[in-house]
Formats: sequence, structure tokens, C-alpha cells
Amino acid sequence: MNIGNFLRRLREEKGYSQEYISEQLEMSQNAYWKLENNQSSIKFRTIEKVAQVFKKDVCQFITDLYACNGGMGNRPGSCAGPECCSCQEATRKDQPLYEQLLRSHQQLLQSKDEQLVVQQRLLTKQEEEIVQLKAVIAELNGKLGTNRSEADLLCAAYAGLAL
Repeated sequence: MNIGNFLRRLREEKGYSQEYISEQLEMSQNAYWKLENNQSSIKFRTIEKVAQVFKKDVCQFITDLYACNGGMGNRPGSCAGPECCSCQEATRKDQPLYEQLLRSHQQLLQSKDEQLVVQQRLLTKQEEEIVQLKAVIAELNGKLGTNRSEADLLCAAYAGLAL
């Protein structure tokens, strides 16, 4: 089994038409047909979209694809029983692609983890600034009384006015 057969099997298991899948992937039906018939190569972005259409995590999708093709010590087609493999001869020519896709996904996950760390730091900094601004507002409220709006006080705090 190869990528095209794997896509076809998933689509047929869900009862989806090629037209439906191609609409979900925002591509022509002909382009999707070429993917299923191994007449076109598939990009990682497309694999991510396909995984979403079939409601699978990208890592799990790639792992299932790899397993269906005899990877990870599995017999080709062993992922879903004999009906999984309509073509009993699995090809290993796609193995470098699977490995490249896995590496790309791992790099993407690492990048997203790094972005989360940066965003967490920014959030923490913003929370600290909010605490400081609330302290300034409280101080200004004490000096001006409660006649002024909070917005006026914030403006004064940003302007650095000592009242």
C-alpha cells in the first residue's frame, strides 16, 4: 500500500466522495484523484489538511500511513486487517517521504513549543505590568480622590504625571 491507496481506503471507510474530500482540501477533484492514484506527490501541508478532514492527529495519521506500508516492523496492511491492503505488495519507496514528514512534524512541534514559551514569558510580563499599573492607579486615586475615571488615571500613569 502506498499513500494514494491509504487515502482511498480512509475515504471509502468514511463513505466520503472524492468530491467531498477535494472540497475540504480546497483543491480540484482531479488534483485529489491524482493523489489517490499516485500520479502526484503530496506535500506536508496537504497531509495536515487530510488528517484534519479524517479527524486524526497528524502524528497518528503519519504513523498509521507508515504502519500500513510495512514500517515499524508491521506486515504491510496489518494496521486494519486484510481489507486494509487492496494491493498486497507494499512499496518501501515512500519510506524516505514518511521519515521526512515525521522529521518535519517534529520540527514544527518543537517550533510551536518554543513559541509557547515566548508567549508565556510575554504573558507573565504583561501580568506584572498590570499589577504595577493597578498600584499606580491606586496611588493616583489616593492623591486625586475618586472623582476621576479609571481611564483618566491610566492616561496619567502612562504619561508619567506626578500629581
